[in-house]
Amino acid sequence: MNMNQDHPKIFVTGRFQADDMVKRLPHQLPVITLRSRRDPSLKDPSLAKLHLEVIVDDIETPLEGFTVPSRPEAVAILSAWEKCQGQKIVVLHCEAGVSRSIAAALGILFLHGQGPAAVSDAAQTLFQVHPFGNPNKRLLEALLETRYDPSQARVIRAQLIEAYSALQEKKNRLNIPGQIF
Repeated sequence: MNMNQDHPKIFVTGRFQADDMVKRLPHQLPVITLRSRRDPSLKDPSLAKLHLEVIVDDIETPLEGFTVPSRPEAVAILSAWEKCQGQKIVVLHCEAGVSRSIAAALGILFLHGQGPAAVSDAAQTLFQVHPFGNPNKRLLEALLETRYDPSQARVIRAQLIEAYSALQEKKNRLNIPGQIF
């Protein structure tokens, strides 16, 4: 990917795997946690080199009592990412590692990409480290809205999700036994 070499690599995961990683490598890994108020945090956040939390629910439309991803949460995620610069790897996790963390990683990778290949580069990079997931569309769009107007953000979001999904579909087709190509 055409990211600046100063940017760390992103390891996208769920909470249990993030807990295991910081336990195995105490005080070596910065961790960005995306969680709802009802989700637990890391078991022992003091084991992380740096632990940054953003409270955001895994929803795409407003729901009373829940935090829908919006600009403040997107800015907080990007701010947490900036605080991790200079590190070799950053653990980015949500509860299951399937929706919020995937959307955040896809947004970060795209926003730090360059040129016309940024969409495909972001999708490929994420797919290489996390080949399954269902990005939270609203969170991804909120991240893109920090740099683009809402209509542009929607178009880019659709392109990113389409590129990532196409890689998943291709992998699934190749892994189905007995399928004729």
